[in-house]
Amino acid sequence: MDFGFPKHEKVCFKKDIDALLESGDVVFRYPLRVLYRNNTGSECHRALFTVPKKSFKRAVVRNLLKRRMREAYRHLKHLLGGEPFCDLMFIYVAKEIKDYGSIFSKMGEILVKIAGSGTKGNDLPAADAAEVL
Repeated sequence: MDFGFPKHEKVCFKKDIDALLESGDVVFRYPLRVLYRNNTGSECHRALFTVPKKSFKRAVVRNLLKRRMREAYRHLKHLLGGEPFCDLMFIYVAKEIKDYGSIFSKMGEILVKIAGSGTKGNDLPAADAAEVL
């Protein structure tokens, strides 16, 4: 199992981000809100992580929270399974700094929900995915 997060797994282009914001479906598990949409032109799941400057003025704190979200995603991305591939935008909505454990557990719940909403089932059944968390 690959736990990397290389460049081709990141949403980078403005048109892709705009498409996510316009037509993405929403999953909310406090402290994370996720916009996602199927992406037929991609060969893998792609992700983007944001923390609003309005909530956290200091860049050090925003970077800390993005690092925690990226690390949790990196360890849990296998829960998404294979096709259909999707683009994901993770938005941190809490007003306070949460610890890595709470971010990790909520990220797992979100990824299992997204994998379950796909047209095809994922490789890992939801019961087994819950044991991973």
